[in-house]
Amino acid sequence: MAKPLSLPRWADVGGEITVPSSGKQDIGWIAEKPARQYFNWWMNLVYQWLVYLSNGSFEGASSFNSTLSVAGVLTASLGITMGANQHVTISGTGRFKHGNFVRVLTLEPMHGDFTSWSKNAVTGSLTSTAASSIRFRVTGFDTGVRIRSIAVGVHGDGFVNADANLNIFDSNDVAVSTMSGSVAAVAAYPIGTNINITGIDTTFGTNSFVLHVNPDATGLIVHSITVTYDRP
Repeated sequence: MAKPLSLPRWADVGGEITVPSSGKQDIGWIAEKPARQYFNWWMNLVYQWLVYLSNGSFEGASSFNSTLSVAGVLTASLGITMGANQHVTISGTGRFKHGNFVRVLTLEPMHGDFTSWSKNAVTGSLTSTAASSIRFRVTGFDTGVRIRSIAVGVHGDGFVNADANLNIFDSNDVAVSTMSGSVAAVAAYPIGTNINITGIDTTFGTNSFVLHVNPDATGLIVHSITVTYDRP
């Protein structure tokens, strides 16, 4: 059944309206000639309720005892709470998505990569002492998590170019993809400078991720690796 094109508008800009007493509302009509003011009250109240329901915006607690179908997008501004032992089912090729999350990785280079880098014992930052790359494994994420982007936080004390590559390997350690970001040489990178690798959109499974940071001179300081991810 299609939605009606108009509402049963009644006595909404005037007219005589009298709210029946509680006792009258209890017993309703009897052998009498109903007052027009009562009819106006009743029909106007029905109209107001239909306007409220027509807008599709409910206030206060509402409950449904059966299946609720929504043809458009369902937005829950305060969240959705499922009953005990209940779940959300996505049919077809639909996806259940969280918003983006952010994780800052520990600066632990792969074995053997400290040769041309020094580590600050206080801050944990790493400084290049030569034009030599350093590698980090991107690990610690559950299967099914999707990496969206990586930001390598850097600063420096001299003219040094730097780029970063994210290499993705399959289960046989064969490289299947490489994504890159770079930052141009400046006299001194301020704190807050990032080498950004965006558009990754690759999900953790049997593959592995290795991040390379590549300066072309001494003086590049790496102080953080931030991963933005979600679960598609």
